[in-house]
Amino acid sequence: MGNILAAVCAFAASSLWYSSPLFGRQFLEFSGVTASAQPDGLKIAAEMLRNMLLTFVIGELLACQASTRLRAKELNGCADRTRIQRLRVRQTC
Repeated sequence: MGNILAAVCAFAASSLWYSSPLFGRQFLEFSGVTASAQPDGLKIAAEMLRNMLLTFVIGELLACQASTRLRAKELNGCADRTRIQRLRVRQTC
């Protein structure tokens, strides 16, 4: 659900960003592309699919990074416990 919402928000933001009131005219001038009167439905669907794929990949990368950090913290926690136990053994000897 979150991926779909993120894709729709990205699509809406890019539509607003490249609209004529904001930066649409400048984009057309600099890129040399001509504006069409009616947007192509297939291009819109492809852009939406691209946004959904992109949000899915970014979400998976972030989830992987978060799980890697958690594993690293768990491993560091185990290492800290063993260091503390070794110090306790040294202090008692």
